[in-house]
Amino acid sequence: MNANDQQKTMAIAEYFPDGSITRIIFSNFLTYEYVEMFPGPNLNVIIGPNGTGKSTIMCGLCLAVGGTPKLLGRSELLADYIKHGSKKGSVEVFIRDSKLGKDRALSIVLHRIGGSNYFVDGEKVTQTKLRNIAESYNIQIDNPCTFLAQDKVKSFAEQKSFGLLANTEKAVGKELVDLHENIHNIRLNQSPILRTKCLEDQLNSVQSELKTLIPLTENYRRRETMREHIRLLECKKLYLKYLEAEAIAEEKAQYKRLKEEELEEIDQLLSLRRETEKLLAIESVDEMILSAKKDYERAKKEHSEWEERLNAARTERNLLEEKLAAADQEFTSMENENSAVKREYLEWNRKEEELDRQKSVLNNKIAEIDSSIRAVTESIDAEQQPFRKKFIVLRGNGREMKCAEAWQWYESQKEKFQHPVFVPLLCMSLVSDDAAVYLENIIARRDLLMFIFCCKEDELLLTDKRHPWKINSCIISNDEIARFKKQQKAIPAHLSSLGFTCLASDLYTAPDPVKAYLNSVASLHKIPIGTQTTEKCLDKVCETLKNSHRLFLTNSLRVRISVSRYSGNLSVRTEALRTSLRLLVVHTTLPESNVQSLSELEKQLAELKKLAEEMRLAHEHIGQTEKTIAQGREKCRKKMDAFLKKKDARNIISSQLRSKAARVHAIETDKPDLTVAAQKFQKVKDEIIAESFERVEKIAKLMDALFATLNAKKVLTEMDTLKKQLNQFDEEYESKLDAIRLTEIAVKKAMQRINEDKQRLYESIGIEDSSTSEAASEALEILKKNFDSYNIPNTKDEIELQIAHEQGKLDALYSEGEKKDIERFEKLTLEKQSLIKEVTAVKKDVSEWENKLDRLLEQWLHQLENVVGKLNQYFSSFFQNMGCSGEVHLQKPDDKYDISKYGILITAKFREGERFRELTHQTQSGGERSVITMLYILALQKLTVVPFRCVDEINQGIKFIDDF
Repeated sequence: MNANDQQKTMAIAEYFPDGSITRIIFSNFLTYEYVEMFPGPNLNVIIGPNGTGKSTIMCGLCLAVGGTPKLLGRSELLADYIKHGSKKGSVEVFIRDSKLGKDRALSIVLHRIGGSNYFVDGEKVTQTKLRNIAESYNIQIDNPCTFLAQDKVKSFAEQKSFGLLANTEKAVGKELVDLHENIHNIRLNQSPILRTKCLEDQLNSVQSELKTLIPLTENYRRRETMREHIRLLECKKLYLKYLEAEAIAEEKAQYKRLKEEELEEIDQLLSLRRETEKLLAIESVDEMILSAKKDYERAKKEHSEWEERLNAARTERNLLEEKLAAADQEFTSMENENSAVKREYLEWNRKEEELDRQKSVLNNKIAEIDSSIRAVTESIDAEQQPFRKKFIVLRGNGREMKCAEAWQWYESQKEKFQHPVFVPLLCMSLVSDDAAVYLENIIARRDLLMFIFCCKEDELLLTDKRHPWKINSCIISNDEIARFKKQQKAIPAHLSSLGFTCLASDLYTAPDPVKAYLNSVASLHKIPIGTQTTEKCLDKVCETLKNSHRLFLTNSLRVRISVSRYSGNLSVRTEALRTSLRLLVVHTTLPESNVQSLSELEKQLAELKKLAEEMRLAHEHIGQTEKTIAQGREKCRKKMDAFLKKKDARNIISSQLRSKAARVHAIETDKPDLTVAAQKFQKVKDEIIAESFERVEKIAKLMDALFATLNAKKVLTEMDTLKKQLNQFDEEYESKLDAIRLTEIAVKKAMQRINEDKQRLYESIGIEDSSTSEAASEALEILKKNFDSYNIPNTKDEIELQIAHEQGKLDALYSEGEKKDIERFEKLTLEKQSLIKEVTAVKKDVSEWENKLDRLLEQWLHQLENVVGKLNQYFSSFFQNMGCSGEVHLQKPDDKYDISKYGILITAKFREGERFRELTHQTQSGGERSVITMLYILALQKLTVVPFRCVDEINQGIKFIDDF
């Protein structure tokens, strides 16, 4: 560089903003041995043949400011960037810094062995520190919006919308990035929504379980209430027994006291008797009197028990008679009804037989229709083989765009579309096999895979971003179709004279929208197809057609004609026709008769399906009728079963009544005779007394003889008294002594019974130890109150009837529901209350969180929409200058809080009649992607100035012919 150049460089250097590159030094780096480079402050374009080191500059710049080899898309080993044959290499970048008053030097030294070293102004630093220093100048080496290496140019179009948004924010400034990250952190890490949803799910689960438990708990409580009622009835029954036993025991105790008093009197008589025996020494007659008394008492007891048995048997007989009368009455009332039910049952059987005949006829018709449908379907399947072959070709060639999946979805959702959708590859039929070669040399693969719609609404249905496919699409209006029909003309005579046989648009048949589209994009109606004659006079043909046609085909050539706008010279470019077919390989036209036959078969199939649907509805109606018949028969059967049960119950009661009547008769016949027993007892007693008197008389005579010397009057008086006392004694003794013994036994049994009844009563009310009289008294008082509150009857018979009634109701209830259900219900109720409190508290947190997020979102979106609006303004302006259209949109999700769904969409269209298509790595051609990428970066530069932006080979992916 000479002195003048240096002065110019220094003058220009004053306009370098901070962070701009002022100088780069390469030493043994890739293709350079030693190179110094001085970029200008404005746009720097580096051009040159392949291999001259254009990409070397990009690689060195990336590594020198702390970038990694991954950003370059080349080798990931730093040693591979050293020039071949050298042991080390280096790159040093000088960056303008007005605050320091000098340029700052950032450098990397690569070693073949031992890694690499980083330097800032000659001082060794870490890669992280070097990277931080570079970022302080807003140098974003890892942002595709500012730096695109040669092998990474296509990655710009591969960015997802949210990735493009993030990189755009980085390029614009740190404030947007910080706001975005802050919102993202609050949305994901501080969100109480998940906790709220979890609590609400728990609450819904608890409420759902409570709903299922309510009928169980209610049923259990009803059963427990009935059981409690039955338990109280049982307790009342025991209580009545206890009261009866207590009353009996009291009566027997009182009777015992009376007997004891009598016994004392008897003891006195016995004492007198002993004195008499001592005096008289007569022989005792107690045993004889006692034996006779026992026989008499036994007869009395048997008579009393006979009456009790007879009364009980008669009571049971009367009850059975009442039950039998009720059963007879109910049976009589049900007999007429049962006859009607039998007639109804027979009528249901008749209807079922008739329905079976109808069903058999219907099944035969359905079988015939199914057979016809199968036959027609097989015929249609055979007729549709050509379309299936075309679909296989579509699947193979449109795999990356998932064209086959898109078409299958359209076929399954066809009723949602207002008009048919066409794909040229599926809809075209060639007039001959040779036509495939001509058309594949004219029509682009992209156009053959194009989805053609007749309205915007249909296009939006199939190209919705939620679908996984990325298809090419366009809209052909009715005006364009009408214009196409006007263009259909026969080949002119002057073309026929040159050997042309037809136009390219005559080589195939297709629906009008397809032909209109292909004529529009490929101008098939302007491309003549020639023969060998055309090739022979090729120069003449080109001269003739230079003002009217730009392309024509012959048997083996593709000929393109162009005329210079400046010199008017004719330029002819010939290429051999490609004969290897990829797309139009199974598209030979079918005979017209086959097409008509297919239409008729489809119409016939539709009619058969309609008839099959009618048969199905009729079959369903028969099924419903069968259910009705089955339900009616089941209802009749239940009624007849109920009648039979009533009949059996009546017979059982009748049998029990006969048995009980026989029992009453037997008891009445076996009545003990108490009169005979009394007479026998009196006879024995008289005999004993007579014998006693005889004895007394003998004693008296002996005593008279013995005490003859005594005072006769006194002795006689005493003897009369003794005799009276003896007679009275005998009578009282005989009547009371045995009664006292029996009374003692009865009292003991009564006390034992009352203790047993008392213990059962205490057990029924939950008192284990009856010795605690206070607890027992308190429990009895509670029990009496329950008797009153439940209106418990006061007689045993009423209690027995009510127990049977309640037990019947209890048996009729469903057995579902247990005590654990009650416990679970109570536990869930408490849990529900707790969850409601938690949900209320968390919803307050959600409200505060949403308010905070709303404020940040409003701030972020305001700035972001401003940025995207300006980007769209610059981007659209650039496209308008080229005669095309481009737009930049901010993608917003339905849920404004879903921060990960925000993104930037770039759309563009390069031709009239096309719709805006989103930038992807598949939708656009290589040239279109490059233009979009370049203009977006330029729009960013107008929006926000960064020290430098670098793009290596913007034409990556462009076809060679499109470079011009």
